[in-house]
Amino acid sequence: MATLPNHITQKLREDQPNRATWSDDLIALTDPKIEARPLQLPQVGQICPKNREYDYYWVRLKRGSNPDHTRFNQLRAAGYTKATIDDVDPLVNSVTASADGQEITCGVDLILMKAHPQVHRGALKYHFQRAIGMTNPRGKEAIDAIMKSGAYSSQDEAALRASNTSAITTDAELDARRADPSAENALQVGSPKWEKIASEAKQKK
Repeated sequence: MATLPNHITQKLREDQPNRATWSDDLIALTDPKIEARPLQLPQVGQICPKNREYDYYWVRLKRGSNPDHTRFNQLRAAGYTKATIDDVDPLVNSVTASADGQEITCGVDLILMKAHPQVHRGALKYHFQRAIGMTNPRGKEAIDAIMKSGAYSSQDEAALRASNTSAITTDAELDARRADPSAENALQVGSPKWEKIASEAKQKK
């Protein structure tokens, strides 16, 4: 049973020796008979896969008076299909199967889909790679994200040019840069020519 570290308990008793003044929360925090436990409901959409040939994914499928099947249709076009009762066992009451067992749903707007691991894990890998690419300010993903953002302006574009930030997407572009090393295409933030180049870029506007 986890308890507070001894040095914290000791310090608390030294600073507040009168236990009668302690709040109920503080008493519970220091009471070894009370077990710390997370207040978590069962995971929404909890299932037990029976067919291990597929990966499973909960997808938004809004029905009713204002339906939206956009995400469902996108994934179906990418190779996902509906999971059935032959594929999984529902483990919580919120997960239900249709009368014919051909649909597994959770609540009103979620439906369970399945795909071959190459399809599903390939999609995850794509998003992981894009997320990693976003951490590189010179990378194509980061620049694309800046250009697509509503805050992107001509000043941002000038700043990218002034800092020599650009996206190199082919080996030929990289070889061209390496073949023509200069102060401008090798500029580093804080270098002596940084302010000069940034100023010139502003004046050219």
